[in-house]
Amino acid sequence: MEEGSEIARLMPPTDGADGRDLMGNRVSARAGRPLEVKAVFNVRAEDGVRGVTHFYAETDGAIKSIPGEIAVVDTLVIDSDVGFDTGNLKFNGEIVIKGSVGQGFTVEATGNVLVFGSIDAGATMVAGGNVVIGHGIGGRRTRVVARGEVRVGYNEEARVRAGGDILIGSHSAQALLHADGVIGVKRGEGPKSGGISGGEVWGLAGIQMQVAGSNAHNMTNLTAGMDPEGAKKLDLLNRKLEESNKLILVTCPVFSCKNWMWRRFRKGSVSQRGRRRSCLPAQSGT
Repeated sequence: MEEGSEIARLMPPTDGADGRDLMGNRVSARAGRPLEVKAVFNVRAEDGVRGVTHFYAETDGAIKSIPGEIAVVDTLVIDSDVGFDTGNLKFNGEIVIKGSVGQGFTVEATGNVLVFGSIDAGATMVAGGNVVIGHGIGGRRTRVVARGEVRVGYNEEARVRAGGDILIGSHSAQALLHADGVIGVKRGEGPKSGGISGGEVWGLAGIQMQVAGSNAHNMTNLTAGMDPEGAKKLDLLNRKLEESNKLILVTCPVFSCKNWMWRRFRKGSVSQRGRRRSCLPAQSGT
């Protein structure tokens, strides 16, 4: 709900129309009774024509309605799972979900997102603040993006991007993790506890775990202290530099470069030959 939008109308009571029962006898109607509704937090009430009262939101948020009162709050509370009953969620504020996020559904919030349950396969979550997930995240098509930190019980195959830390309570398996802060996996209970097995992990401020790699997965790539986008750009520049050197070696004799220039450049170019070292993680098994 956006600021200034009309969120409710209170209609005046009307006279009822008489009816008849199954025997054809007349049944007198009762007149309608007025309903009292008070505008409380962040809601403005205005009297309109014909006794209609209009209620307007004075800030962005979610409607909270209880008997006799109507308000707009900056926290959207979902008492069930996010699914076909709720649809996708997009809210300017904080979202609290007391269930799980169903397969394929999307949750977007400008503030924090708190999920009591789990994030099912194919779901998408985007938060302008922190994300806290009580259980876990699963599925290769599942994506969680937070401007702040992400806290989750476990992660299996999902993609997580955080502007802060990524803190995992149990384990991470075949996941893609990218944090501008620290990526940490705590030791809990179970054979997978405290481990990162498979997948690709980028922790700009470091990576903390108990076990890295597993015989059950092909590869586990861990990169600390480097941003993946920066690494890709640096690799691209290195490739362009090599291509430029090769071009100069071919064209310099054609344009009759001075001998001393040619010898100096050729010496420097030869010293750079050999296997080019990539800034991206090596694709090797663990």
